[in-house]
Amino acid sequence: MAYPTRDRDPLLGGDLQSLIERRGKEVIGGLVAFAGLLVWLMLVTHSPEDPNWLNATDAPVRNWLGPLGASLSHPMFMVVGKAAWIVPLAMVVWGLRFVLHRGEERAMARATFIPVAIVISALFLATLAPDGQGSFNYRAGGMLGYTVLSMVLTLIPIGNSFATGMLSMLLFGASAVLIFYALGITLREARRTTAAVFGGSLAGRWRGPPSSKVRPIAARRCRVAHPRA
Repeated sequence: MAYPTRDRDPLLGGDLQSLIERRGKEVIGGLVAFAGLLVWLMLVTHSPEDPNWLNATDAPVRNWLGPLGASLSHPMFMVVGKAAWIVPLAMVVWGLRFVLHRGEERAMARATFIPVAIVISALFLATLAPDGQGSFNYRAGGMLGYTVLSMVLTLIPIGNSFATGMLSMLLFGASAVLIFYALGITLREARRTTAAVFGGSLAGRWRGPPSSKVRPIAARRCRVAHPRA
């Protein structure tokens, strides 16, 4: 036998629940952006002479985040080289997106490509310094980029200089597309940013030249306003 039941009202109203969700996203975004700034500060103040789990020394720690920052920044630069800068960039961008509510709904679909963008960028940077030149005596693409690049060049049956140049061009385009995609940037946002930076000069080119139908209308108005004698 079925007993009649009365639907209970939700504990929180619809407006209050949406408000809490928005404020929760803003708090999470603020924390992620702040953590990204800390990671950026950690990488900026990195020194290869700092004591870490790969370098046992009695030298004082120069990293502003202390031993923890020295222990984290060293393997990041060692593995992926300068591509490690993508980590704080992505954290700050997505944190601000959640704070400003600009495209945070694309986080799950786009942010998952951040590791892919880091790997492809490391490969591209490795083509720029294949012999080991780079800041802090690290290869520009790190151990990962240099190792994978060496394996690819051994498989390509053409000259290494030509192959490196071709790979550099392809990897540059792929890394740029992946970075923009992983940061959640759309074509509309790119156009708005271009218009804001360049004062609308480049944005006008996207829209094309003004229509030629405006000139006859303006000419007719001039004729009406100033009839011939």
